[in-house]
Amino acid sequence: MGCFFTGWMSIFPDIIDKLFGDHRGLGHSIFWIILCLLVGLGDVTISVALVCGIVSHFLLDAITLNRSPILYPIWKTNFVILNKKKRLKTGTNHDKALFIVLIFYSYLYYYSHYNHTNITLIKT
Repeated sequence: MGCFFTGWMSIFPDIIDKLFGDHRGLGHSIFWIILCLLVGLGDVTISVALVCGIVSHFLLDAITLNRSPILYPIWKTNFVILNKKKRLKTGTNHDKALFIVLIFYSYLYYYSHYNHTNITLIKT
């Protein structure tokens, strides 16, 4: 269930921005974290999943050439993590490679954390 909420919130900023027609605008505001925390008040797992999803989106946008205005609408200056030479251009092979590495590490974390040693592929 947590994976669903994390995945959904990782695309939430882009959905909000498509609705309002302003890419990297209101949907990319860090103030959505407050709403995520309020929605997950009854269940800590859901709250953590929502916050992880949206924060990962903000951080990954902050390493792209386009940057991310995380304090929008109060402050429209874009937030960046890396200098311009090290930032990624979206849609390139570097962007896709980062995605594959993150998926691989997520897979390793999931299976090492939940230790699925009792799963067998061959019945005896």
